[in-house]
Amino acid sequence: MTKRLIVLLAFAVVAMLVAPPVYAQNWVRLSNGIAGDGELEENTDTYGAVTVWNWPDNFDWWNPVGLPDPRNNVSFASNMFVYNLATQDRVALGEEFEDIDNTYNQRGVAPATFTYAIVTALVAFDTDGDGIDDSSTSTFSVTGGNAGYDLQFDLAQNVAKPVGGTSCWTKTYTITNNSGAPADIQVAYHCDLDIAFDADFTDPAGVAELAGLLNPYMQEPDNFANFENTKISLSGTPGYDYVAGRSGFDPDGPGPDPAMAFGTDFQQWDNFGMPNSWKNYAAGIGHNTVGIDPSATPAGGAAPNDGFMTLQWSVSLAAGASTDIQVVLCYGSATPVGGACGADICGDTSCDGVFNGGDIDPFFVALGDPVLWAIQHPNCDIVCVADINGDGNVNGGDIDPFFAALGGIGPCDSGGG
Repeated sequence: MTKRLIVLLAFAVVAMLVAPPVYAQNWVRLSNGIAGDGELEENTDTYGAVTVWNWPDNFDWWNPVGLPDPRNNVSFASNMFVYNLATQDRVALGEEFEDIDNTYNQRGVAPATFTYAIVTALVAFDTDGDGIDDSSTSTFSVTGGNAGYDLQFDLAQNVAKPVGGTSCWTKTYTITNNSGAPADIQVAYHCDLDIAFDADFTDPAGVAELAGLLNPYMQEPDNFANFENTKISLSGTPGYDYVAGRSGFDPDGPGPDPAMAFGTDFQQWDNFGMPNSWKNYAAGIGHNTVGIDPSATPAGGAAPNDGFMTLQWSVSLAAGASTDIQVVLCYGSATPVGGACGADICGDTSCDGVFNGGDIDPFFVALGDPVLWAIQHPNCDIVCVADINGDGNVNGGDIDPFFAALGGIGPCDSGGG
């Protein structure tokens, strides 16, 4: 045996000892179909998560309009969490084992108590006719825990063509309580972005407003020449609490809630949700206030001045009941394009841009089979077009208001235009 072969075998043995294990992962590539300026690609999994931890394919690619740099990945990890503070239950949703499971679900003395599993496999498809997949559907469950819940999540995802240079990745989670009793959960979508066009992880986080609704966003700091073009906003179904944070900030000072830290996900995980003093707070700006400190090293912050943003909803479901939570990440804007409901029109369940008699049949599809409706209409939000009475749910309570609004008697109260 030659010395060269011996050396190669030695390297192979070392590699086997130190290389991370390989785990099966279900993911699809969704794209807005644009090349160059404005390109957006989401390599998303069954749960609507992206991460750069250990799978080189499971992350987002973005090329902001007007930047000379090539496209870059901008999310370190973005994924959903489900909590119940009262019963001390939690789970992080995502298929990236090294990041999601090891970092959260199997975290030493603070592991997950809920169990999650795939029910229906992730499937991608093209809806705008360009031959490139832009939408997907999947179903998963969240069960057990101290609460003994049985919850089903039907997820419809879409990456839309850009509007004014901004593209949005929309995730609509239809949550159904299959338990025999009421279920109360907190649903949080957390984004730890690393917008590294400036080659570091310093990202300011702030709050913007559109149509009276506040939402967090992030961007490169103002010492980056094109920082205005790097904004990424997080919004969704109204009724959420938000936080736009950076490492080192402590909204309640020496109070009981923890200070924000690098990535700022562990503090929320350990707390079974967003700490109270963090709710509706922007780092260096305050509570319920629009603004941003765009500097790389803000007063009150701490190295590495890493930014993050989270939305959290409190959801109460009777046995057998369902509700929809929509999460919208818009790349290129501090606010969602066209508002939380975009261009959706209340009552326009056919999504043809007009509310008329042609919406009757798809309205009843939305009531009876919301997953089928989402597949048929991936570019509309079911709550925005079918929640006619504006209570945040699509159910039988919307039937009479739908026909009243169709006949011009009474308003259409959903978030749609």
